[in-house]
Amino acid sequence: MRTSLFLSAMFVSLSVAAGPCHCQADDPQPSAQQLAAEIDALTRRGGNADFPAPTVFDLQIEDTKMQEFHFSRDMKTLVATDTGPNAHVYDMETGKRIHRFPLRKDLRRGSCEYVISPDAKLILVHQRTNQIDVVDSHSGKVLHTHAVLPETTSQMGFSIDGKQIYMVDIRGNSAITTPLEDATEVHKSEIEFKTRHIAMAMGPQNTWWKRIQGIDGETKHWFFTGEKIMEDLIVLPEHYAVDANEGGYCWTLGIKAIFGHFNTGKRAGTFTGVHVESEYGSGRAALSTDGRHMSMSGRHYVEVYRYNDPSYRVALIKVPSEFEHSVTYTYPDHQCLAGLSQDRQSLLISKIEGNWLDTDYAVRDAIERLIDAKRFDALEELGRMWDGKIDHFREVEHETPGSFLVSRIAHYVPEGVDLDVRNQRYREWIENHPDNCNMMRLGLFYHHRCAAYDARGGGFANTVTEEGWNVYREEIVKSWEVLEPMLEQEKIPAEGYTCLIMTGRDLQWEYEDINPLLRKSVVEYPMYHRTFAEEGVARLPRWGGRPADTRNLAKTAADKVGGDDGDMLYAHIARHVARFVSYPGLVTECRFDPDRVLRGFVLISKTSDDKKLLRNALNFASMMDDVEAGKVIAQRMLDIDNMLVYRSATPVWKNACIEVLEEAIAKTDDGSRKEELSKLLERIRNMDDDPEEKGEKIRAFQEALAEENAI
Repeated sequence: MRTSLFLSAMFVSLSVAAGPCHCQADDPQPSAQQLAAEIDALTRRGGNADFPAPTVFDLQIEDTKMQEFHFSRDMKTLVATDTGPNAHVYDMETGKRIHRFPLRKDLRRGSCEYVISPDAKLILVHQRTNQIDVVDSHSGKVLHTHAVLPETTSQMGFSIDGKQIYMVDIRGNSAITTPLEDATEVHKSEIEFKTRHIAMAMGPQNTWWKRIQGIDGETKHWFFTGEKIMEDLIVLPEHYAVDANEGGYCWTLGIKAIFGHFNTGKRAGTFTGVHVESEYGSGRAALSTDGRHMSMSGRHYVEVYRYNDPSYRVALIKVPSEFEHSVTYTYPDHQCLAGLSQDRQSLLISKIEGNWLDTDYAVRDAIERLIDAKRFDALEELGRMWDGKIDHFREVEHETPGSFLVSRIAHYVPEGVDLDVRNQRYREWIENHPDNCNMMRLGLFYHHRCAAYDARGGGFANTVTEEGWNVYREEIVKSWEVLEPMLEQEKIPAEGYTCLIMTGRDLQWEYEDINPLLRKSVVEYPMYHRTFAEEGVARLPRWGGRPADTRNLAKTAADKVGGDDGDMLYAHIARHVARFVSYPGLVTECRFDPDRVLRGFVLISKTSDDKKLLRNALNFASMMDDVEAGKVIAQRMLDIDNMLVYRSATPVWKNACIEVLEEAIAKTDDGSRKEELSKLLERIRNMDDDPEEKGEKIRAFQEALAEENAI
């Protein structure tokens, strides 16, 4: 009866869980330094929350096994039912059982079902008849008995606020009423086929949904909008379990889930739904209370996705191994996992530690909240804190913390605020704070530049309309007007140099105009690869450069930095350039030194946690046919995430991973770890060698390398 309702509560406090909560209007205004420090603290790669090993709560039973349990919303009361059937009520603050009573003396074990209200004060009980008892959970007294359904009860439940109950019988006839009042009306299904599955749930705004499936596959759906009943508005092809909360409805079938809500306003009478399929075999789903997120939970992970972009996973939180054999529910208002032990005589409880959102979303949300609150001083402070930093919390090539911050300033528009109004806020800040406006200046620059390229489009120049060119020129001029005063500053931020390089490309500056900026940047920010990579792309032959111009720029910058840092800078530049010319093109078109690129990749891999970068590095080692370099990279992968090594079947990749796994298995004394690695090793050994697509890329690279060496 309870599949995903409890998980959804986790996200009630999402709006304040993601980032600094000091931006709320009634809170004292903290300093810019404090707000910036709070956001910076969120940038631990891989998320900021964990479920620790659970504590064991003794349910104080011996002769039966627990069947259902439910916490009140404040987590102060626990109600559990056993196979007796008995109900147990616990005070969670003292840990003591305060009541124990039989639910119905005349019921045989296994012949009844229970549903507990959201506040844990009431229990619904039915005994395979058309009768439903409403029981006071603290006294055991039957407060009311419902017998309005014409057939045997199939399903029952509470509304989201617990003020109403719904009931449906085996023929799909249903009724809704308050817990202590008889229903005055029954919605009759009037179906002619024999039923196989019945599903019903009450959602927000007094809506409800009901579905009947026949034994031969016939289906019938009803949706009550709060005003009228609509038939077959939401049609599902298979039998999905259904649940609902304030955010909407969710339907679950194995690892698949559908999340949706009934539209109001101009789109009234329609339903919007999105589909998600769990990557980790999860089987329970929920939509967040505010409707912004959806989740899938299983034995190993809790996955959270954005509702408006189901391809974007917000968080992935590992579930402690103790819950592996438990039916587990999440009580997210208090960010807590709870599940019955294997013997079903105790409860396992794990309260989350840290911020449950993943790093990307937590930082993004916190920055956007500062924009909402017009705390531009804190954004400027954060920009100074991240100035020149390249160790990023996101796995996005050619991005740094600083460029991420500027991007959010440029692209985020507060809800209900017109874009022109937002831009005017930025301009006023720049005008009133000329010595503290770098981030707002760069954000406005990005905004105008993106508007220019949106107008131009991504096609060839001769495909751009006259209007497109006019808008492009206007926006480029605006972007330069915003950025130009930065040249007069004594200190330009690292991302400022990158933006100046972009402007040089837009305004077709000569190398003589750009080279002084590059020289200053390499002195002030020697490892800030974005600046050099941007100019490297601008000097490709396709945009008027000579064949070796891009390579020469990368070599000059790397030589200026020198040592291992220089090699790493060289690899970073090559990685971005390869997006435009491919890795074979690095050799044939740009004349990069592949040995230096690989050397840089290996050096970066020794300390990097960037999974995407590590995969790029191991791919390059495969192209270079260098197993020893591949082993270094594969070892780092294994240190971070076992499954990283199970991503490709190229010979070098495969052999490097096999050697690293064999060494790790030989070294470990942990039996479970040895078993885990042995299974992974067997999977990799059984992989097919050299998939055609990747093999073609490697052969193309090696042919290009041989041709260059011959020259």
